[in-house]
Amino acid sequence: MSTPSDRSLGVTLLETIFTTSLILVFVIILYFFSLLLPRVRIELADSYLAPGSQSQVNKQLAQDQVNILFLEMARDLRNASKVAIDVSTLHLTFPNEEEVHYFLEERVVAGRTIHLLVRSTPSNTRIMVQGVRNLSFLDRSGGEGKMITVQLTIPLGDREHTFSTTLLKRNPSLSK
Repeated sequence: MSTPSDRSLGVTLLETIFTTSLILVFVIILYFFSLLLPRVRIELADSYLAPGSQSQVNKQLAQDQVNILFLEMARDLRNASKVAIDVSTLHLTFPNEEEVHYFLEERVVAGRTIHLLVRSTPSNTRIMVQGVRNLSFLDRSGGEGKMITVQLTIPLGDREHTFSTTLLKRNPSLSK
């Protein structure tokens, strides 16, 4: 009579092959499932966000870039001593005579045209938002530069989204 202590307590070769093949099938299914869902991956054209991308990550990055842009523009406008608008360019001059310009720049990368909203100073140019289709500034204070409405359009997925904000100059003592 055989007792449980007489039997081998190890794993057979057949059980090991079955378990390994089951794990392999599961990994392959997950891999192909991730290929079918481009919405969860970042899509780039060179090092820029791919314009019109369906990726949820790209949409979130574009929205984050717009939020940061609006915050930085509000700070710059509050500190500016002189404000000028020229078509789709915002010119700001600070009390120390430093100038900042916000405008659209076009670059061709890997056969694609990328529209970038940039913040330019005499020392550097920084990309603020990628994939901007349209940009407009409107002075609602009658040319005084105290209330500026910014509107920009970005293609996100299958639609174009328009973002806008009104910036207030709350520091009139710096105005000339």
